[in-house]
Amino acid sequence: MRLTNFIIFCFLFCFIVFAFSVNGQVIINEIMYNPLGNDTNSEWIEIYNNGTEIVNLTGWKFFEANTNHGLSLGQGEMTILPNEYVIIVQNVQIFLSDYSQYSGKIIDSSWSDITNSLEKYFAIKNSSGEIVDEIVYYPLAKEGKSIELINFNLDNNVSFNWNASLVVNGTPGKQNSIFKTILIKECLKLNYNECSLRKDCVLWRDGDLCVNLSVIDNKNWRCSDLLDTNECSKISSCEWVQSLNRCIVESEGYCGNNRIDKYEICDGNNLNGKSCTALGFNYGILRCVPQCSSYDASSCVKNPKISRR
Repeated sequence: MRLTNFIIFCFLFCFIVFAFSVNGQVIINEIMYNPLGNDTNSEWIEIYNNGTEIVNLTGWKFFEANTNHGLSLGQGEMTILPNEYVIIVQNVQIFLSDYSQYSGKIIDSSWSDITNSLEKYFAIKNSSGEIVDEIVYYPLAKEGKSIELINFNLDNNVSFNWNASLVVNGTPGKQNSIFKTILIKECLKLNYNECSLRKDCVLWRDGDLCVNLSVIDNKNWRCSDLLDTNECSKISSCEWVQSLNRCIVESEGYCGNNRIDKYEICDGNNLNGKSCTALGFNYGILRCVPQCSSYDASSCVKNPKISRR
């Protein structure tokens, strides 16, 4: 399986995230894969419960390198409360030595490597073996910086909802350093045309994505969410992706700009103006595979995990 999306921060990341609710909504919220100094046993992953129910993590797995790694109690309890952060580590003692002020819950696990130089896939599975959240990323980060969600209330399928931490060593157990929220009335101050006049226009509203538009150059746009699906037709070289009944487009991302970019396996042709739903995708991100032919995104296959909402 190859799924790609793009995050830009300092350097280019190729990074996708998607999640679905299982007895709550446990999501991957932060990843420290390039800690300061020796990486061995110092990497960690933070999960967050964005749901309203307590989730029991007993029997859950951390999946990477085609292996299901068990989760065991390191500190606290094997539950994650609503609005709570829990850290997954390889070595509890080393983590507590690195973060001596941390007093929250810790889950002990193992992995071969959360690499800071190569493509990496990993997932969180529940006790039934279902994937709760999964990630593919291509890291090119500065040492000591984690990757954080900008707002855990927003769709974390959206690449622009991720960025590098503002602080060295990340923010384990705390609100992310790049967390943003903006009132609806503020979000609506800038319309589509006004955004086009700005070098960078990233607008949020509390609880949902309102508009997220960045100007790449005079011809290309990167848009994470537009209030009106008809706006997609105004943007050239963009891919159509149906998510939460809105049109999400990206000009430099996978499948959509008629060229194979650095991290792409294949590319598309704007889906010939069709929505993902019309092509059989029920929400989510289009999956590209090497079998894609003639730069036609309609020949890409449907990811079965996408049709789950």
